[in-house]
Amino acid sequence: MSKIISVWSYKDGWGSSTILSLLTKLISSETDSKILCIDMQSRYSTLSSYIGDDIKEETNIDGLLSIAEVKPIDDNILKHYIQKSSIRNVNLIAGSRISKSNSLERIVPSDKNILDNLVNKFKEKYDFIIIDLPSGVDNQTSKYFFGVSDFIISVLNQDRIHLTNLSGDINNNRINKEKLIGVLNYYDDSLSLTDSFIKKELSIKIIIALPYLSKIKETANEDILIDINDKDILDYFKPILMKIIDNFDELPKESKDKAKKSKFNIFKKIRNQI
Repeated sequence: MSKIISVWSYKDGWGSSTILSLLTKLISSETDSKILCIDMQSRYSTLSSYIGDDIKEETNIDGLLSIAEVKPIDDNILKHYIQKSSIRNVNLIAGSRISKSNSLERIVPSDKNILDNLVNKFKEKYDFIIIDLPSGVDNQTSKYFFGVSDFIISVLNQDRIHLTNLSGDINNNRINKEKLIGVLNYYDDSLSLTDSFIKKELSIKIIIALPYLSKIKETANEDILIDINDKDILDYFKPILMKIIDNFDELPKESKDKAKKSKFNIFKKIRNQI
């Protein structure tokens, strides 16, 4: 059964495309799953820059959605818009750099079934569909994918006002807390808003603290993020991988065994530190 993961933040520049790229890389290396990444960020299309491999910008998500408005999407059309990425077993639907907004802003209010049919088409072909959402909660793109996603990875900031806003959106059912996984990017453990405090206050089951890592920053700046060594980031992302793998019923047995072994190693490491 396919899983949909949305990666999202309140503001541009908080690192959601970076987090998505690293997570995709780890899922690919830890499992044999087929993965589709969709770049829904108009104008910047950072994800396409990070993981794209000789991207054809004219075949982007906005073009695919425009076709979906007028006729059903068949395999031949889909094949034209799905591109190879630079990560093993990962395909990409590129973002539109020339459009300030995508066709979803028109489609969702008028005919949600168009999107449902397209998403179901993706789910027939891929184990994971990972979506780089535009920032904010008021756009139609985020609202739609918050609803259909199995997991919502929110890139967080150690800022009281931001976290208060997130708490309000959770309490007002704009974001499903049960689906939510928090990533504190550029985490500073000297601040009073610690990961454990935020986890308790927001009642989020999983929050990972990702400190500033110069290796990630440098490789992102040079558009070679996929070259980063998995060992440098695996421990940080392991709670997310465990959550995703544990809820994924049809992974190959070898991949599940690998995940369980990694999980055991974490507990062994903790015991040795006590």
